[in-house]
Amino acid sequence: MPLAVRTAPTVIESETPAIIEAMVRPPHGDFDDDGDIEQNDLALFVATLIEPEAHPDLIVIADTNGDGSANGEDIPEFTRIMIDCQP
Repeated sequence: MPLAVRTAPTVIESETPAIIEAMVRPPHGDFDDDGDIEQNDLALFVATLIEPEAHPDLIVIADTNGDGSANGEDIPEFTRIMIDCQP
């Protein structure tokens, strides 16, 4: 029988306020961060797939399938996202 070990969360008390930094990125496919996905985003998506080294900051947005890289395997998911965002 496997042994289960439970641990309690660590609580740190301090007089100094904590500073938490987070990077907020636009949703997958919204390259221009304007809240929608349209032709501008399509152009940036294609440019990132063709020449990812020229757009290193956009790779994470182009990686619509979440495998860590921007490549042709992201096209089906980007297409789905773009279609779903149309009125």
